[in-house]
Parts: sequence; structure tokens; C-alpha cells
Amino acid sequence: MFATLLAPAALSLITVTFTESKERAKAFGIYGAIPGGGAAITLIVGGVLTESASWRWCLLVNVPFALLT
Repeated sequence: MFATLLAPAALSLITVTFTESKERAKAFGIYGAIPGGGAAITLIVGGVLTESASWRWCLLVNVPFALLT
């Protein structure tokens, strides 16, 4: 939910920070590639965890990150 609220702010910062069109296009490309790569890695790691251990490990893998946060 917070990522949805922060996305317009991040996009506006990219638009204001990168004034040249070539740099702006590169920044938008990187901005779009990071979530896409994260989604792909999440699906692969989730599949590996489900196949090798069990579906419960997919839920428990987030516990250290939640405690750290």
C-alpha cells in the first residue's frame, strides 16, 4: 500500500532530477526494471522453496525481514 502511495513521488523526483531526455529515459528504464526483476526473482525463489522444502517456508522466509524492520 505504501509503495502505491510513494510511486508518484518517486516518478516526480525522477522527472525533476533528470532534465535531459536521454538521461530521463534511462532513469525511467531503471525504475521499471527493478520491480520487474524483483517480481521475477520472487517467483523463482518461491517456486524453489515450495519444491525443495514446503509451502510453509514461503511464509517463514519473511520473518527475519519483519523482525529487522
